[in-house]
Amino acid sequence: MSFESIQLKPLTGLQDELLIPWLELYELAFPANERILVADILSLLKNSTALQHEHLASAVSVENEFLGLIWYSERPNRGVALLWYLAVLPSLRSRGVGAQMYRAMVQSLDPEQYTAVVYEVEKPAEAHSPEQAEFSRRRIEFYRRNGALLLGGVHYLQEVGSHVPPTPMHLMVHPLHPLTPEQAFAICQPVFGQSLHQAGKLTLD
Repeated sequence: MSFESIQLKPLTGLQDELLIPWLELYELAFPANERILVADILSLLKNSTALQHEHLASAVSVENEFLGLIWYSERPNRGVALLWYLAVLPSLRSRGVGAQMYRAMVQSLDPEQYTAVVYEVEKPAEAHSPEQAEFSRRRIEFYRRNGALLLGGVHYLQEVGSHVPPTPMHLMVHPLHPLTPEQAFAICQPVFGQSLHQAGKLTLD
């Protein structure tokens, strides 16, 4: 299987042949407290209007083999994109697949229209096991290697639905233009609303 040229293939609807592997990896890769309901994902895929700015895609090889999933949203009215989920099949981790997927997302955004990509990442201190804490640390470093920065001095609670309690999370920012910590916070504040509060000196590193 070749990983030299990975394509992000959008999910087209409920009959998409890649939907089942996408959902299987989604349930495998993310803890229950971070997942929205699969029923909500299926409802979204039925709504072509909603999919205009929502990008649920499968990463596939040149042989059209499923490699991973990504879900990101564009908010052109705010000049920001939001990365919700990115995962690679466990057997393919540390082989550059995730980095190619991430770069493809960033490169798809017009820097004249978008200022940054923002997203949530697990806090290692909130992990339920040493293994999960280490995985969370590696994920943060993965994003940093690919150009993202951790927004410090904030308190944020992720809310994915009433089926699970809110979860404290870090926020990361991938600037498409140079940003100060204050500018990064100003970008995130209207996106995350009352779930995000400044809790100290703002940092971006």
